[in-house]
Amino acid sequence: GALGVKSYGELWNKDSLLGQWLRTKPTVFKLGHALYLHGGLSVGTAEQKLSLSEINATVRAWLNEDKSLDSGRLAFVTGRTGPLWYRGYFPPEYRAAKQPDVEAIKSFYGVERIAVGHTMVETVTARYGGSVIAVQVYPRMDADTGKMNMEGVYIDEQGTWHKARIDGTREILRDDAG
Repeated sequence: GALGVKSYGELWNKDSLLGQWLRTKPTVFKLGHALYLHGGLSVGTAEQKLSLSEINATVRAWLNEDKSLDSGRLAFVTGRTGPLWYRGYFPPEYRAAKQPDVEAIKSFYGVERIAVGHTMVETVTARYGGSVIAVQVYPRMDADTGKMNMEGVYIDEQGTWHKARIDGTREILRDDAG
């Protein structure tokens, strides 16, 4: 293939540079009052009382093909409601999380926000009263101006979250009624 591998999975294996790098990173981490992760946390994660270290250790062991993993935990963590693939914050494509689910997750992990990156959104998106922030914004050309359009998140000294645009402008992030 164009990337020099026979299959997509080879990009992530333990012998590839990308795979080795990936194995040094957490699946989910807490910084300040927010959790950051790829997919999302379902209420089942909090109901099972899975700590962040347990989640991270399970994914790392799975990536390293550890045969001693608890099969139930592995199935949950790597499944559709686990932190790698959960998309319940973004209906209608997925079974929608309810506000009490989000509150239970925030309470269990002691955070105010959950920042996720995998779900494709047109713009940085705040949902559930600003509790869930989607930051996966693919670069694209603006049809009217022909300029590159890309966003990220900026958190100011007071802890206020902003949409941060490629041109350097910012806008306070408002809830998109989720």
